[in-house]
Amino acid sequence: MQVVFSIGAALRSEKVKTAKRINQCGSFIKLAIIAEGLENPRTDERKNIVSFDCDEFGVVEESSSKGWEKLFPYKRNGKTVVINVPENYILGPTIPGYQ
Repeated sequence: MQVVFSIGAALRSEKVKTAKRINQCGSFIKLAIIAEGLENPRTDERKNIVSFDCDEFGVVEESSSKGWEKLFPYKRNGKTVVINVPENYILGPTIPGYQ
């Protein structure tokens, strides 16, 4: 079964200074993902890591922010995908769909 979800992040300094929601910050960047056979989605906000297991996955380019690849580098090891977000960004919640 295919599952679509998105993650987002904004500069920590902007978030703290403006007290806006992450998706309202000017530095907000979103990554939309489609995964087949998604299992074990997990987020470690302390380490700014999102990871999950899946059979196949891809990035939905038209629903992702420009430049997402600079902010959301990922590594795949077998079925496990790990996305690391830089320390100077605050990772937002994982949201079902493309929102």
